[in-house]
Amino acid sequence: MTLYEEWQDLLTRQTEDSFDDFWEKYAGAEQKLYKVLLEQDEKAFEGKFADLAKKYEIEPVFMMAFLDGITESLNSPLETENISEDSDISLSVDYEKLYFNMHKANAPHLFQISAWENKLTADKMSEIEKEYKNQKNICQRTNSKKERSMSLRKR
Repeated sequence: MTLYEEWQDLLTRQTEDSFDDFWEKYAGAEQKLYKVLLEQDEKAFEGKFADLAKKYEIEPVFMMAFLDGITESLNSPLETENISEDSDISLSVDYEKLYFNMHKANAPHLFQISAWENKLTADKMSEIEKEYKNQKNICQRTNSKKERSMSLRKR
């Protein structure tokens, strides 16, 4: 099973009883890695996958989860499905997109990390938050109109 498949399998196996323990481990690992990224830079995440997991004392499955989560915020997305413990990792992060995507994922434990000040100004963060809220409102209005239209058609 690939690292990506292990990550997907771990996600799908969560139950109501196991979720809290899973979330505590996952969110803790994720927050730890993002703090490193925000306090340092992408160079902190250059090297072999296995070496990075060991360096940051993160279970490989959670290192894969981090990479899976951040890939759509990279200038060159990773092919997460093909990453192995021997894969070379190099990140080029679009921090504005990452900050937006953290709001989109409803991840305050990530977008409220104080080290964001190292990457984005307070004005830029505020601008991105407004952009996110505007897009969210547009989507909600569009979905509401679609629902009303569907209910009228059913009559």
